[in-house]
Amino acid sequence: EPRLTYTRRLAAEVALSCRETRSLKAIAAQYHLDWKTVKEIDKQALEEELPTPAETPARLLAVDEFSIKKRHKYGTTVIDAEA
Repeated sequence: EPRLTYTRRLAAEVALSCRETRSLKAIAAQYHLDWKTVKEIDKQALEEELPTPAETPARLLAVDEFSIKKRHKYGTTVIDAEA
């Protein structure tokens, strides 16, 4: 993209960091980026990696939110409930 202020290499590294259980704010601080930029990089990487809902055989999803740390730090898990 011509208007991006970061390289593909940095985007790949940030996307990899987003796979860890860390906050966007912590990743943004590590790479000296705005958290919105980190969120956009993560979203783009997920769109490239994961199939669209129409391409999956999943019919029933289960969603669970769990506490990572006290004081409102949560993670979310989504799975195919039939598989």
